[in-house]
Amino acid sequence: MSYPAYQCFKTTTDQVYCSKTKVKNHAIGASWISACITAHNISSALIRGKPYLAHRQPDGAVIYPE
Repeated sequence: MSYPAYQCFKTTTDQVYCSKTKVKNHAIGASWISACITAHNISSALIRGKPYLAHRQPDGAVIYPE
C-alpha cells in the first residue's frame, strides 16, 4: 500500500482509529497518530501492532478529527 491513504491504528481493545482524510506521506501519518492518541488520551502502549494504511476508512472506526 502506498500514499496517499488513510492512516489507521488499532488498540488493545480492538477499537480502530482512522484519519478523516488521506495522508500524503509517512511524516504526516506519524504526526496524525501523535495528535490522535493525545486527543483521545491513548497511551502508545495500548496500540496493537503497527499503524497501517487503508484505501478506505474501516467500518466502525473512530474518525479523527471529526
